[in-house]
Amino acid sequence: MPEPASPTPPPTPPAAAADAADAVAVPTIVILGAGAVGIAFGSALLLKPGVARVVFIGRPHVGAALAAHGLHGCRGVDQPAVRIPPDRYAVYTCVADFEAAEPGVVPAAAVLSTKRLATAKLVPDVAHWGARVPIVTMQNGIMMDKDIHALMPEARVALAMCPFNVVAVAPGDYRPMSAGHWTLDASEAGRLLARLLGANDVAATVCRDMGPVMNGKLIVNLHNAVSALSGLEMKDEYGQRWTRVLIAQCYAEAMAVYRAHHMKYTTSFPVPLWLLRYLLLLPNVLFRPLWALVARAVPGARSSMYDDFQHKRQTEIDYFQGAIIQLAEKKGIDVPVCRRLYAAVKYYEAQRLGIVRRTPETLFAPVEAS
Repeated sequence: MPEPASPTPPPTPPAAAADAADAVAVPTIVILGAGAVGIAFGSALLLKPGVARVVFIGRPHVGAALAAHGLHGCRGVDQPAVRIPPDRYAVYTCVADFEAAEPGVVPAAAVLSTKRLATAKLVPDVAHWGARVPIVTMQNGIMMDKDIHALMPEARVALAMCPFNVVAVAPGDYRPMSAGHWTLDASEAGRLLARLLGANDVAATVCRDMGPVMNGKLIVNLHNAVSALSGLEMKDEYGQRWTRVLIAQCYAEAMAVYRAHHMKYTTSFPVPLWLLRYLLLLPNVLFRPLWALVARAVPGARSSMYDDFQHKRQTEIDYFQGAIIQLAEKKGIDVPVCRRLYAAVKYYEAQRLGIVRRTPETLFAPVEAS
C-alpha cells in the first residue's frame, strides 16, 4: 500500500515525450500497489517501445530496487527477461506525488493490484478521479468491485485476473511461475489493456463474463492456507498427499457452496477443477507423474499466503476460506475443512512465527487446544 513520500530514493523522472502526438498516442497506465503482481503486469506493458508508459505507485523500497537494479519483464514462464529502459516508466510512493510531478496527466486506466486489505486505504487516494479513470482490479477473491464502489460509488470498475503466481527472482525482476494468460473483462479499459499486452506479444484473454473466472480462481486460491500452514513451497505442497487431501476437501466444499448459490466457475488450468479435485486424492506414485504432465512444478514458486507468513504480515484468509464460509452460512451448508483451516491461519497469523514446517498433527493440535 502507498506510504508517505520519502526523500530517498527520489521518484524516477517521468519519460519525456518526443512530441505532442506521441504523448497522446502512448497511454499512461497507473499501477496502484506495485507489488509482485503489479510490477509483473506493468512490466508486461513495457516490453516494446512506444506501446505504453507505466506509473508504479508503491512503497519506497520499490523505487529503491528499480533505481538500483532496473526493471525487467518477460512474456511468459519460459521466456527470457527483457531489461526495460527507465524512460518508459516512473515510480512514486503515493498518488499525490505522481499528480504533483505530472500535473495534467490523466491515466488511461489504473490497475489496483494491492492486497484486498489495502483497498480501504488506497481507494480514497484516487476518489477525486471519479469516473474519469477506470479502476481495473486485479485483486484476490470475489466481489472486489463491491468493495471499491462502497468507497467510490461513481467509479468505473473493471475486473482482471492474474492466473499464475509471481515471484521476484532478483530485485526488479518478477516472473510468472506457471503458464497462463492475463484475463481481463470486456470493458473499454479491459480491452485497452489486452491490446497493449498483445502489442508487447504477451498473451491475454478478454472475457465477457468474469464471474465464473473469479469464482474458479477463488477455488484454486484455497490452497494458499495449506501452503502457508504446512510451510511448504508449491512444488512440495502438491508432492505430499496429506496436503493435497486438504486442498481437495476445500475444493469439494467450495463447489457444494457454489452449487447452492447457482454460481458457475471455470479455470484456465489444463484439467477441469471438478476432475482435479479427484486427482489430488491419488497416491503419490500415481499423482506425481500425472501432475508433471499437466502442471509446471517450478522450484521457488510460493503462494501469496506463504509469503505473508514468511514476512509476518496479515493474510487474505478472510477473502479465501473466509469467503466460502460466508457463502456457506447463507445457505446453511457445513464447510468443516474450510473452517478448520481458517481458524488455524488466524491462530498462527497472530503468533507471527514466520514459516514453520508442520505435519497434520503439529498443525492443528495447538489450534484446537487453544
